[in-house]
Amino acid sequence: MSTFDESRSGSPNGDQSELIFNEPLWDDPQLAKALDVQPQTPAAWRNRNQGPPYLKIGKLVRYRPSLVKGWLETRVVRQAGAR
Repeated sequence: MSTFDESRSGSPNGDQSELIFNEPLWDDPQLAKALDVQPQTPAAWRNRNQGPPYLKIGKLVRYRPSLVKGWLETRVVRQAGAR
């Protein structure tokens, strides 16, 4: 699990906005563990254009837990009331 925390003011374009990245990023095994799926499942989802949104950082694939949570919310199935 990696966390990038940069609290320095300023950005390359000259404004003084503060950049803070303090959300951990998950790799495939961490995502699989969090979702209780097989370790190869996240890669299979990507190959089928399914699964949660992910980041590509060079050759690395990483997941933001907040985006995974949002994706899970879209997977909720609401059953109609029993007759």
